[in-house]
Amino acid sequence: MNEVVIQDADGLHTIPVEIVPAAASEAAAASEDLRVLVSEPFEVRESASVPPAGSVSINYDSSFLLLETAGIENPTMHDDLEIAWTFKGIQAGRTTITIITRGGIATFVAMRTIEVEIVVLAK
Repeated sequence: MNEVVIQDADGLHTIPVEIVPAAASEAAAASEDLRVLVSEPFEVRESASVPPAGSVSINYDSSFLLLETAGIENPTMHDDLEIAWTFKGIQAGRTTITIITRGGIATFVAMRTIEVEIVVLAK
């Protein structure tokens, strides 16, 4: 059985996934920026396609972000499975979400960094 490892304030959790071989030319984005409102949910997605014995993990600061849901989705109804994490900002400030994809037999590590700015809407 293949699994995705998710880490949140309560520790590590595993979710079973179906493995679909990734194309060798695929590479994760180096860095992204998001601006979100405090208390409003937002979603982060990553491909669930990893090589055999590979894994996907996510790291974030639980003092800024609350993980509301996490799961495997198939948005295109094809073989393109995605991991979808829904977060809510719990205080204003800047934080980082890091998604790490590790290859199994073909050893590699790809990191995707998302810089998140959590803001309060002025009245």
